[in-house]
Amino acid sequence: MLSKSLEQAKTQGVAEEKLNVLRHNSRLKLKYENVNSASPSQQQLSSLLEYYQNGRFR
Repeated sequence: MLSKSLEQAKTQGVAEEKLNVLRHNSRLKLKYENVNSASPSQQQLSSLLEYYQNGRFR
């Protein structure tokens, strides 16, 4: 979807340098979102803490 919008902007005369900045920023955002999604949920952390506190975590 983004690439289609960028192509439309290019055909309407938006500078290639500005489009490159937008492409770069969108890639950084995707990387950041992927890193955050790899984190455990609060429920998973709570369960792990409970196991640890009860001596069941090894």
